[in-house]
Amino acid sequence: MRGQIRAQEREIRMLQRAGLSTASAELLLSRMRAKVDDLCRDREALLKAPHGLGHWDRAPVYAPALYDPATWKERTQTAVQRAGLWIMKLIEDAKRPLTRAELESILRKRGLIPENGSRAYVGYAVGEFVDEIVYLEALGYWLAKRPWPAAGYSPRSAKGVRGGSARTRRR
Repeated sequence: MRGQIRAQEREIRMLQRAGLSTASAELLLSRMRAKVDDLCRDREALLKAPHGLGHWDRAPVYAPALYDPATWKERTQTAVQRAGLWIMKLIEDAKRPLTRAELESILRKRGLIPENGSRAYVGYAVGEFVDEIVYLEALGYWLAKRPWPAAGYSPRSAKGVRGGSARTRRR
């Protein structure tokens, strides 16, 4: 909206330089500025409200890039790869294995699974990181390089695990 206002201001200046009437354009510009001011006031009121903005103001803030562009081999990131990186971050933050349903719910709330995305989307995302994420039977997805003693999992033994590196994958 602010970009539209700047464009409108430029057009008004051009019209004024050309000697044309700008009254209607200036009226439109004042209405646009008033609307932006109203929206800013509404946003500030929501932020100050005791209930806040719901989930989004309590959710941890993540950096826009969950990878180091200098070391990311493809130099671009697909939506599935982005979801896989988020899955690793979410598991790390939860400090426990997360089920497919939990991951799917969180990823949908954060807009990382497309509206028409299937339930298999989490599986595709995990599949992009088979060396980083493992599935612990009856518990959920966990980080491959971290032990989970409650399930008897250690990165060296890889018992009761699906996924992971080629030597731990079931065939």
